[in-house]
Amino acid sequence: MSKSLSENKKEEIVLVCQNVQAGNTMLAEHALQEENIIILDHNDSDISIMTQDQKLSDVISEKYLIVFDLDKTLAALGKPIEPETLQCLQELSAAGHHLAIASGKPVFYLMGFCRQANLLKTWMIGENGAQTIFGVDLPPEYRFNVKVKAESMEVLADLKRRLVAKFGDKIWLQPNEIEVTPFFDDEQTRIEIEQFIEEIKDELAQSDIKIYPHSDCFDFLPSNIDKGKAITNLIKWLEIDPRRTIAVGDTWNDQALFEACHYAIAINFPEADKANGKMIHVSDINQALTQIQKIL
Repeated sequence: MSKSLSENKKEEIVLVCQNVQAGNTMLAEHALQEENIIILDHNDSDISIMTQDQKLSDVISEKYLIVFDLDKTLAALGKPIEPETLQCLQELSAAGHHLAIASGKPVFYLMGFCRQANLLKTWMIGENGAQTIFGVDLPPEYRFNVKVKAESMEVLADLKRRLVAKFGDKIWLQPNEIEVTPFFDDEQTRIEIEQFIEEIKDELAQSDIKIYPHSDCFDFLPSNIDKGKAITNLIKWLEIDPRRTIAVGDTWNDQALFEACHYAIAINFPEADKANGKMIHVSDINQALTQIQKIL
């Protein structure tokens, strides 16, 4: 992962981006092998500075971090990603942009999704920000876990036991590391879970446990975890200009993601808003991808 000039403290190489973009690969390769190379185009203009260990693609284009929610954003609930959407993602990745998927699903679910989709160099943020990994190999090339207080883990473990005792086979618990996510099969069970939540809401609030409701499940997680915090940490780690960040999502657990990124694209989510940057509303992923191309 390339770092800034001030951190690397290496010899500077001056390149003219227009030469590289014109396809002069011999000059590009030569520049990366020498300690100090100056390449000038016929205008002696549009020059930039890079260090030897920086990728050439980082010089000739301005990289964005583009973050997508998964369900009802990249793909319909429980369905594979559409070929046209996948092709667009692969093109964005090939262009050197940093892609990320942020979901309430665990990272193992996201790894399988990305492996099958051939999105091998993707950042995956699981359990609404609890875990962040890069790549589909085991162990992941990079991995970050949010620190959770022991008291919060105890509360969640107790909550899991109470859910199982009360609802039994009427729910299915997603295999998470931190979150507690009960899925339900029917509307009646959903209503019963909502009633249970109402009974224990004060207890959860005192324990700093928040809830994200979805059409098929509920996410219970510590209040210090959300997608926005995970992306903010990733932006800092990648050393990306915060103004070159784009988030795409469709529901309330994406709101923190919208706030963390400069551009926010909400799909069928009219309530979405953000204090700073630009908010864009669209009706489907195709329109979202069109907006992304306009931004880049």
